[in-house]
Amino acid sequence: MLEKLSEQRQISTNAAKKSIVEKIPTGAMGQPQDFASLAVWILSDEAGFLNGQVVNLEGGTSV
Repeated sequence: MLEKLSEQRQISTNAAKKSIVEKIPTGAMGQPQDFASLAVWILSDEAGFLNGQVVNLEGGTSV
């Protein structure tokens, strides 16, 4: 994603990342552990009452 954006805008990969991160309210891009933690919780007994939900794991960009 970063490589494609940097090529399209003819900017460095770091500049492309910065332009994306600036739009994310949490100020950071999601890391694999963020997604893994959600998956582990959804598969756990603690989420046993959860069903039919869409979980937007996107750092608050839809707020």
